[in-house]
Amino acid sequence: SRWYQRRVRGSFAVFLDFQLCLAMSYNYSNQTMFGLHSDAERYSWTGWNLLIIATSFIGDTAILVGSIKFKAFGLHKIIVAIIQHIAVCDLMLSVMILQRTVVLASGQVLGVALCYVKAYLGAYTMTASVFLVCAMTLSKFLLLKYPLRTGTLTTKQAHQLCAVMWTISLYFPITFLVTDRQDVSFTYRLYYCAYNFSSKTWKWLKPVSSLLLGFIQMSPSS
Repeated sequence: SRWYQRRVRGSFAVFLDFQLCLAMSYNYSNQTMFGLHSDAERYSWTGWNLLIIATSFIGDTAILVGSIKFKAFGLHKIIVAIIQHIAVCDLMLSVMILQRTVVLASGQVLGVALCYVKAYLGAYTMTASVFLVCAMTLSKFLLLKYPLRTGTLTTKQAHQLCAVMWTISLYFPITFLVTDRQDVSFTYRLYYCAYNFSSKTWKWLKPVSSLLLGFIQMSPSS
């Protein structure tokens, strides 16, 4: 479906965004050097972010209500269940975008607590988004190749699979806590709080993590 194609492209964009965070080794917290100084640029970016938040909220809410209450999707129940989890993840990502929108509109960086929430929860939801889309891609492949074997799968089993994806996605938040829990700052390159990956451990852990995410992203469609 068109929604699925857009969601795959969106997930890949999120994946690239997170790879950018992994690749960052420079401190972009200096507003004078890296911040936006034009009100026109700030307000244009603010409007774009508000459009993303609005369309995400309307679209994802319609998906959840339509699939749960009205059973409006004529798709396999496994696919519908995974789509519901992707919609929830997408709503969480939209909340993360809200921080950037507030900062752009007001020109003020939010408090330390919200900064940590954005850095950790943002990494969690971005990773979960990739895993869930990969799970749906792999599920569609199995449904087409093994229709008799997969025909007996239940909605409960689909939710259990998604629960595993959500659990595995805790990899980065847990790694952040173990490596250096306070290595978080506001970056004016992306206009939100992000983990800095300053510890020497990340010199070998970053490529391993990037390879792992890339392999998981590409393997279901290969």
